[in-house]
Formats: sequence, structure tokens, C-alpha cells
Amino acid sequence: MARYVVLALVAIWTVASLPIGLAIWPPAVGMPPTRLLPVIALVSLFEGAAFGLGVVFLVFGSRVLRAAGRWTPLTSAAYAGIAWLLVSWWPHDGLHRSGFGRTIAGVAAIDIAFHTTLILATGAVTVFFIRAIRSPVVDSSPQPAAEPAVPTA
Repeated sequence: MARYVVLALVAIWTVASLPIGLAIWPPAVGMPPTRLLPVIALVSLFEGAAFGLGVVFLVFGSRVLRAAGRWTPLTSAAYAGIAWLLVSWWPHDGLHRSGFGRTIAGVAAIDIAFHTTLILATGAVTVFFIRAIRSPVVDSSPQPAAEPAVPTA
């Protein structure tokens, strides 16, 4: 059931992200060439889907981590990093499309705000992944009941 809720939320946001994004960050100049519109729309849909998935991950992912009982500073950094890697593309592209991303100062601010934090988020996720791979595997599957020992005479 939860899987369908996640899919529905991401699908709804993906469709809504195009008009909402254009309302928040209207293009600074006229429309792009007609032949590029399908490509731009497809990329925007992917960014909207990633944003929606990131928000859903933030809302529901913390429950999974709490249930696992492994909430550490590194887990928190990886959790935030994964969320940022997903949600940042939609506003990032919107700022580039708007007038803010049309000046050297605007592009520099976008690069510092987004690219640097994306690199940091990737670093946190990478360290988390490496430590998870190196950690001993804990088998939590149910074990069959041991046979009672039969005394031998």
C-alpha cells in the first residue's frame, strides 16, 4: 500500500512541477526553439519527479531509519545528502532558467549554493556506503529452532 502512495505522490508532483516551476521561476527570455521544447519538458519532468521522490524520502525515510535503530551522525548526513541529491535539481534548473541565472554573478551564486552542496552530499553518501559495505553483515532472518539434545546412554 505504501508503495502506491509513494508512486502516486511522486506522479502528482511530477505533473504539477511544470506549471508550478514556471510560475515560481518564469523564463527570463522568450521561449526556446520549438525543437528543444520536448527535451526541456522531459528534463523538467525528471527534475520534478526527483524533487517529489526526495520530499517523499524525507517524510517516510526517517521512519525506516528509526526502525532500524541505526541513527548516527553519518546516517543523518547520508539521509540529508540523499534528500538534497533528489530535491535540488528542480530549484537549481528553475534558477538557471530565470533571470537570476543569466548573469555571471547569478551563475556563480547558483554554482556555490547547489554544486558545492551536491558535492558535499555525494561525499556523505559515499562515506556512508563504504562504511555500510565494510560493516559486518548481521543476519536477522529467523533461525530454525534447535533440535533438543537426545541423551545417549
